[in-house]
Amino acid sequence: MYKKIKIELQIVAFMLLVVLLTACTQQETNEDSYLSLDTAENSTNAEKEENSPNIQPDFTVDISNRDILAACAGTTVERTIKSSSGGTISIDAQIDVDKISRVSSYRYIPMQFTEESRKTLLEKMFPAESWDVNKAAIYDEKEDAWGFVTPRGESWMYQIIDSHGFGEQIVYIERTDVALNYTKESKICPIRISNEEDMMLLVEVIDNIPTEIERIGQEYINSVTDAIYFCNYIYICDKDSEYPYAKAVFKQVVDGMPITVWHNFSTATVKGSSFPVKVWGNCYSMEELGLEKPILTLMEAVAAIQEQIDSVQMQETQICISKISLEYLAVISSEGIPEIVPVWRFWLGNDEKERSMMCEQVFAVNAVNGELIWINQEAFAE
Repeated sequence: MYKKIKIELQIVAFMLLVVLLTACTQQETNEDSYLSLDTAENSTNAEKEENSPNIQPDFTVDISNRDILAACAGTTVERTIKSSSGGTISIDAQIDVDKISRVSSYRYIPMQFTEESRKTLLEKMFPAESWDVNKAAIYDEKEDAWGFVTPRGESWMYQIIDSHGFGEQIVYIERTDVALNYTKESKICPIRISNEEDMMLLVEVIDNIPTEIERIGQEYINSVTDAIYFCNYIYICDKDSEYPYAKAVFKQVVDGMPITVWHNFSTATVKGSSFPVKVWGNCYSMEELGLEKPILTLMEAVAAIQEQIDSVQMQETQICISKISLEYLAVISSEGIPEIVPVWRFWLGNDEKERSMMCEQVFAVNAVNGELIWINQEAFAE
């Protein structure tokens, strides 16, 4: 009996020893596997770091940009910059960076106006129960435009014009039997929708309510794109003439900053109706590219103006800057790609009224590469 128990205990001990040895072997194998994975990951990461440019993590760039904005928020810059030709730029400006949530860069993707886009937009502009605008529209091959006459006897034209050579399309929808008499000498009076005095002026001169002009313009835009546009400003043009009209300009706002592109979506409304007699501009989407490094500080931007002022032709010998803001602007990259980048914008004019009247002249410094920019957006508006 004793021998039998002894033999059974030996068997149990042997089985336990086998189990323990197997477990140790598996543990060593697993540890080897973990070491192999770690080694492989480190090797792969080392190769990536060696083959990739030295790009800072996004959060580091974001933190730096926030510090740059916080440092200049609410401050004032005073500086006089002189060109070699005798021109002077006097800067006495407060910095406006409020409402900016972050700073990045984007690829500019112009929208293509298809046959479906044309039909949708015209149906939105000319709704009628007993009349189909798209059936009435006749294509003129020579003019490359669609023409039609409404039941009220209004003559209209729809046309798409290619621009800039990178696929950008500009839509023009215009009532051809109404002349706006637009010239470079047209006298304009900018208004703000939030300003009650300006609103009353528009009602008095154009017989239209600003919010109605804004609403109708947004409805037209919403019929062809999901992007959200806001009315950036409204002009009363030739208010003392026989045919005054209101020009409304619509822009997207991203990261708390308005985006100025080459052909901002716009409408022109004459006295007697809230509906515009002309709609033009383009719509677009964006793809985020991000920033590899923090933006220029404001003082670096001011220094860039001093360094490059002789590279631009000053139209006036004395220029006053009374406001500086950070905004987005469409530009062509060095690779010839349209992009939307942050810029330090230096507003021309002594006060708010002058700044508003000259708001289509963009004097800015590219906050990514320091390039000085001076363009007249009004030149692209018609």
